Amino acid sequence: MKQEKPILRFINGGAVYIGKGVSTKNHRHHAIQLTISFNKTFEIITPKRTLENCKFVIIPENVPHQFICSSEDYQVFIYLDPFNKLSQLLKNKFALNSNVVLPDNFSPKIPPLKKWLVTEGDELEALVTKFIERIADCTIPYPNKDVRVTESIEYLTNNLDKAIKISEVADFVCLSESRFAHLFKLQVGIPFRRYILWLRIQKTLLSFLTGNSFTEACYDGGFSDSSHFNRTFKEMFGNTPTAILKS
Repeated sequence: MKQEKPILRFINGGAVYIGKGVSTKNHRHHAIQLTISFNKTFEIITPKRTLENCKFVIIPENVPHQFICSSEDYQVFIYLDPFNKLSQLLKNKFALNSNVVLPDNFSPKIPPLKKWLVTEGDELEALVTKFIERIADCTIPYPNKDVRVTESIEYLTNNLDKAIKISEVADFVCLSESRFAHLFKLQVGIPFRRYILWLRIQKTLLSFLTGNSFTEACYDGGFSDSSHFNRTFKEMFGNTPTAILKS
């Protein structure tokens, strides 16, 4: 296994981070977190209890926790917006509240590490979806993609450097605001405003990684300044973008 550098990839309403020997300070974030270790175990410390010898956990949103891994094993961290359809599957299956969940008999359901390392784009989203459907023992019915939703996503992607109102995009695809909001969530699996937030984070990081200054990158993603981006990123992931980008 030659892959050494950490990987951060985005999916609709979420992200996947893959790294070795990750440890964090106590933190919390808005996203639901799933963490997988492939060979060695890790430790999770919460205000209620300490969980040792873990290989797979689900951490509900806004639960304070510290992650400790003393080995150089790979871990996969999946972050899901709490309004994501996949998050709803997990909430229904595991009754997520304020407790970290250790699912039983999960090993056969986890895709091999190599698959996580090489999969990107739509295939990564499909991999995450399939995995969560398997552990939740439930599938999500996906309707055929509506061309108006496809056009709205293209519009959003091309206009992230400015403020975007849902009414503006609804007008663009010739729908009422309420009808568009319903159709968008049905097709994409996450509410319109939450989807824009994930797009802005992704656009900012990609802009920075392609050579722009951090300030320029924040403007490209539609954030008012770097402090605004830092706050948003930390709320979603529980860590600063600097800590992630350092890797």
